[in-house]
Amino acid sequence: MPTVVPGSFLCQIDPSSEKTIGDNVFEMDGLAFSSVVGEFKEDSSEIGVQGHTVAVPAVKSTVIGRVVRISKLSAFIILLFSDGQRLTTPFRGILRSIDVRDYKVDDVSIEQFFRPGDIVKATVLGLGDGRSLLLTTAGPGLGLIHSRRPGAMEMAEKHG
Repeated sequence: MPTVVPGSFLCQIDPSSEKTIGDNVFEMDGLAFSSVVGEFKEDSSEIGVQGHTVAVPAVKSTVIGRVVRISKLSAFIILLFSDGQRLTTPFRGILRSIDVRDYKVDDVSIEQFFRPGDIVKATVLGLGDGRSLLLTTAGPGLGLIHSRRPGAMEMAEKHG
Protein backbone atom coordinates (compact mmCIF):
# COMPACT_ATOMS: atom_id res chain seq x y z
CA MET A 1 0.00 0.00 0.00
CA PRO A 2 1.33 3.46 -0.84
CA THR A 3 2.44 5.93 1.81
CA VAL A 4 0.40 9.14 1.82
CA VAL A 5 0.71 12.53 3.51
CA PRO A 6 -1.96 15.02 4.62
CA GLY A 7 -3.79 16.30 1.54
CA SER A 8 -2.83 13.37 -0.70
CA PHE A 9 -5.57 12.49 -3.20
CA LEU A 10 -6.75 8.95 -2.54
CA CYS A 11 -9.63 8.31 -4.93
CA GLN A 12 -12.88 9.62 -6.37
CA ILE A 13 -15.92 8.69 -4.31
CA ASP A 14 -18.71 7.02 -6.27
CA PRO A 15 -22.01 8.25 -4.76
CA SER A 16 -23.73 5.01 -5.77
CA SER A 17 -21.11 2.90 -3.97
CA GLU A 18 -21.67 1.67 -0.43
CA LYS A 19 -18.03 2.34 0.52
CA THR A 20 -17.63 4.45 3.63
CA ILE A 21 -14.93 6.93 4.48
CA GLY A 22 -12.83 5.47 7.26
CA ASP A 23 -10.20 6.74 9.65
CA ASN A 24 -7.91 9.61 8.70
CA VAL A 25 -9.70 10.46 5.44
CA PHE A 26 -11.77 13.49 4.52
CA GLU A 27 -14.06 14.07 1.55
CA MET A 28 -14.29 17.24 -0.50
CA ASP A 29 -16.29 17.65 -3.73
CA GLY A 30 -16.59 13.90 -4.21
CA LEU A 31 -12.87 13.25 -3.73
CA ALA A 32 -11.16 11.46 -0.83
CA PHE A 33 -7.97 12.87 0.73
CA SER A 34 -5.65 11.74 3.50
CA SER A 35 -5.57 13.75 6.72
CA VAL A 36 -2.42 12.10 8.17
CA VAL A 37 0.87 10.47 7.19
CA GLY A 38 0.28 6.76 6.78
CA GLU A 39 -0.59 3.83 4.52
CA PHE A 40 -3.58 4.03 2.18
CA LYS A 41 -5.99 1.12 2.76
CA GLU A 42 -8.97 0.31 0.59
CA ASP A 43 -11.26 -2.70 0.67
CA SER A 44 -14.75 -3.44 -0.59
CA SER A 45 -16.43 -1.50 2.22
CA GLU A 46 -14.09 1.29 3.31
CA ILE A 47 -11.43 3.81 2.29
CA GLY A 48 -8.96 4.63 5.07
CA VAL A 49 -5.44 5.55 6.06
CA GLN A 50 -3.53 3.68 8.76
CA GLY A 51 -1.64 6.52 10.45
CA HIS A 52 2.03 6.28 11.34
CA THR A 53 3.09 7.10 14.85
CA VAL A 54 5.83 9.67 15.00
CA ALA A 55 8.32 9.45 17.85
CA VAL A 56 9.12 12.74 19.57
CA PRO A 57 11.49 12.91 22.53
CA ALA A 58 9.95 14.30 25.71
CA VAL A 59 11.25 15.07 29.19
CA LYS A 60 12.40 11.80 30.84
CA SER A 61 12.60 9.99 27.45
CA THR A 62 15.58 7.71 26.98
CA VAL A 63 17.39 8.67 23.78
CA ILE A 64 20.27 7.34 21.74
CA GLY A 65 22.33 9.65 19.58
CA ARG A 66 25.61 10.30 17.82
CA VAL A 67 28.06 12.92 19.08
CA VAL A 68 28.68 15.32 16.20
CA ARG A 69 30.75 18.02 17.91
CA ILE A 70 32.29 18.75 21.27
CA SER A 71 33.38 21.88 23.05
CA LYS A 72 35.13 22.31 26.37
CA LEU A 73 31.81 22.27 28.27
CA SER A 74 29.34 20.38 26.02
CA ALA A 75 28.80 17.55 23.58
CA PHE A 76 26.42 18.22 20.70
CA ILE A 77 24.38 15.17 19.75
CA ILE A 78 22.05 14.25 16.89
CA LEU A 79 19.31 12.05 18.36
CA LEU A 80 18.54 8.82 16.49
CA PHE A 81 16.12 6.98 18.81
CA SER A 82 13.65 7.96 21.53
CA ASP A 83 12.23 5.33 23.89
CA GLY A 84 13.20 2.59 21.42
CA GLN A 85 11.58 4.20 18.36
CA ARG A 86 13.67 5.48 15.45
CA LEU A 87 13.27 9.23 15.02
CA THR A 88 12.21 10.23 11.51
CA THR A 89 12.77 13.92 12.23
CA PRO A 90 16.22 15.01 13.39
CA PHE A 91 16.43 16.34 16.93
CA ARG A 92 19.49 17.92 18.52
CA GLY A 93 20.67 17.40 22.06
CA ILE A 94 23.22 19.10 24.27
CA LEU A 95 25.04 17.18 26.98
CA ARG A 96 26.69 19.65 29.36
CA SER A 97 29.74 18.55 31.35
CA ILE A 98 27.78 19.01 34.62
CA ASP A 99 25.21 16.46 33.37
CA VAL A 100 27.65 13.68 32.44
CA ARG A 101 27.58 12.07 35.89
CA ASP A 102 26.02 12.77 39.27
CA TYR A 103 29.22 12.97 41.33
CA LYS A 104 32.43 15.04 41.02
CA VAL A 105 30.71 17.12 38.34
CA ASP A 106 33.35 19.84 38.57
CA ASP A 107 36.05 17.35 37.52
CA VAL A 108 34.33 16.38 34.24
CA SER A 109 35.98 17.25 30.94
CA ILE A 110 33.79 16.40 27.92
CA GLU A 111 36.85 15.28 25.89
CA GLN A 112 37.59 12.72 28.59
CA PHE A 113 34.24 11.00 28.01
CA PHE A 114 33.05 11.68 24.45
CA ARG A 115 34.37 12.30 20.95
CA PRO A 116 32.61 12.97 17.64
CA GLY A 117 31.22 9.72 16.23
CA ASP A 118 30.54 8.15 19.64
CA ILE A 119 27.09 6.70 20.31
CA VAL A 120 25.54 7.83 23.60
CA LYS A 121 22.51 6.77 25.62
CA ALA A 122 20.97 9.61 27.65
CA THR A 123 17.81 10.89 29.31
CA VAL A 124 16.09 14.14 28.29
CA LEU A 125 16.21 16.70 31.12
CA GLY A 126 14.26 19.42 29.36
CA LEU A 127 14.28 22.01 26.63
CA GLY A 128 17.59 23.74 26.01
CA ASP A 129 18.08 26.87 23.95
CA GLY A 130 14.94 26.38 21.85
CA ARG A 131 16.75 24.33 19.22
CA SER A 132 18.16 21.52 21.34
CA LEU A 133 17.13 19.25 24.18
CA LEU A 134 19.17 19.15 27.40
CA LEU A 135 20.46 15.64 28.07
CA THR A 136 22.03 13.76 30.97
CA THR A 137 24.07 10.58 31.15
CA ALA A 138 24.05 10.57 34.97
CA GLY A 139 22.17 7.40 35.73
CA PRO A 140 22.36 3.63 35.53
CA GLY A 141 22.67 2.24 32.02
CA LEU A 142 23.36 5.65 30.50
CA GLY A 143 26.52 6.99 28.86
CA LEU A 144 28.81 5.84 26.09
CA ILE A 145 27.44 2.74 24.36
CA HIS A 146 29.70 2.59 21.30
CA SER A 147 32.99 4.11 20.26
CA ARG A 148 35.60 3.34 17.61
CA ARG A 149 38.35 4.68 19.86
CA PRO A 150 40.52 1.94 21.39
CA GLY A 151 39.94 1.71 25.14
CA ALA A 152 37.08 4.23 25.18
CA MET A 153 34.50 1.77 26.47
CA GLU A 154 36.77 0.60 29.30
CA MET A 155 37.54 4.22 30.27
CA ALA A 156 33.82 5.07 30.27
CA GLU A 157 33.07 2.17 32.62
CA LYS A 158 35.91 3.25 34.92
CA HIS A 159 34.98 6.97 35.05
CA GLY A 160 31.19 6.75 34.56
